[in-house]
Amino acid sequence: MLALAPMRLAAQAAADAPVAPDVLSAAPTLQNRDAVIAAFQQNYPPELHAIGIGGRALVRVLVDRQGRPAQVEVVRSSSFPPMDSAALRVAAAMRFLPARQGASAVATWVQLPVAFTPGLPEGEKATVPRGSKVSAPKLANREEIQQVLRQHCTSEEARGRGTVRVFVGGDGTPKAAELTEPSGNAAVDRAMTHAALVLRFEPARLASGAPVGVWVNVPIFCADV
Repeated sequence: MLALAPMRLAAQAAADAPVAPDVLSAAPTLQNRDAVIAAFQQNYPPELHAIGIGGRALVRVLVDRQGRPAQVEVVRSSSFPPMDSAALRVAAAMRFLPARQGASAVATWVQLPVAFTPGLPEGEKATVPRGSKVSAPKLANREEIQQVLRQHCTSEEARGRGTVRVFVGGDGTPKAAELTEPSGNAAVDRAMTHAALVLRFEPARLASGAPVGVWVNVPIFCADV
């Protein structure tokens, strides 16, 4: 009897070993979307949510044969450590219809983007009627932005370029910012996102001259400015 125990353990380990995605009959399917939405709301870092900063982490999840996350890890950082930790908590709350190989449920790894999107303040929204012509916002404080970046771009390592998606309100001020194209340098990404919230614009306007709120993509360079 003592000899059978290791055999059972080995068989169990083999059954739980993750199967490569390319040989699966069916990939895992998320089953608890409402609970995941609630996890986003509960785990969005308040210090980032309060100032309208969003971001995206790429998370790797080991989904076991019961459809539960057995292991979660960050593959690509959001550049904000609190947001990375929150992304892991969101991923851990997910429940799946497990992957299948033939008729059997199997464990496998999946990669999922976990994106925290900042909401807009009360009364703010994109207000451009469909089909309307609108002028683009124009940056009004370039020198101030250069000063902000100089504070962060102080070494050879603090160099990079990225793109931040910014909602510019009808008053010309940013209401939310989300890093959409990271530089690959976490310190630079954080500097660019915070700099984006210091931007000031001549607001977008309809043909009638009325100011409107719009989303714009802003490339930001952290270099010798």
